[in-house]
Amino acid sequence: MKAREWSAEEKLAIVLEGLRGQRSVSEICWEHQISSALYYRWRDKFLEAEQKALSNGGTEDEVKVLRAKVEKLEKIIGRQTIAIELLKKQTSYSESGIEGDEGSLVKCSWGLCGTRLQRALCAFSHRLSESERVQSAVGGAT
Repeated sequence: MKAREWSAEEKLAIVLEGLRGQRSVSEICWEHQISSALYYRWRDKFLEAEQKALSNGGTEDEVKVLRAKVEKLEKIIGRQTIAIELLKKQTSYSESGIEGDEGSLVKCSWGLCGTRLQRALCAFSHRLSESERVQSAVGGAT
């Protein structure tokens, strides 16, 4: 016989019924045809989730980890936004027939920059790395 699937609402109703204490857990389990071990497993998960919710959503370590992830993703989004703007400028120059100043592009030390687009992305990458080094040097001095 296939085990019954219980929805979250059904589990919650059963657990709350047991927590009210008006009837014994064994009576509730018999009525719903579940084992007492299953009831206590649901109850423990409910109480654990309730404790997390009341402690502002998580421990301090979890909050720190999540904030670090958000900061990392914001940096990535910022870099991608700048890259997109750079590519838009490159495209508008190409479409208008205006050639960009090749001398202003940083030549790639890896030798991978064959097309204008690759050279532009490489130049952007080098400039970004350089600005991060300056920011870390300035940040470390304060």
